[in-house]
Amino acid sequence: MNRLLFALATPLATGVIMAGTLGATPAEAATKCEGGTGSGRCITVTKVKKHTKVVESVPLENRSSKKATLYCSFTKTISQSITASQSVSGSVKISVFKVVDLSTSIEVSRSLTQTATQATSAGGSVELDPHESVTCQRTYGYVSANVKQVDYTSKKSETKKYTVKVPVSLGVRIVD
Repeated sequence: MNRLLFALATPLATGVIMAGTLGATPAEAATKCEGGTGSGRCITVTKVKKHTKVVESVPLENRSSKKATLYCSFTKTISQSITASQSVSGSVKISVFKVVDLSTSIEVSRSLTQTATQATSAGGSVELDPHESVTCQRTYGYVSANVKQVDYTSKKSETKKYTVKVPVSLGVRIVD
């Protein structure tokens, strides 16, 4: 197969378009405590793992008897932000984000947005031989982590355990 891929990967104001896979290595654990001796919060992040999920697919097929250049054309705007498996406040999400960010060499974001136009530009064009086909995929890269949150005062402490997903990238890839 003789295939050419022309992709443009450009930074966005609210995130990054990435072609390819996540390359950095997650860490094992990190803890950050805020507050003083009277009250505060400690957040421990463990089992940080990277994931890539396909969020939109566009099949391309050259049905002609000649070579053809086809374009990855997407239709949706995709937005992702930090999520938790249970309800947590915005300030806790920010604290968790900071600990996840400290725990890994993977560049994480609080939120990412990619428009259909940006994804189409990133996907570019593909030259296909007669009767050849490929699929353009939009991907969402994120890290997941287990969180142990301990809120304490001088009289008691409360522990919560949950998981979070923190955005890493929105991108485009082409697969056979």
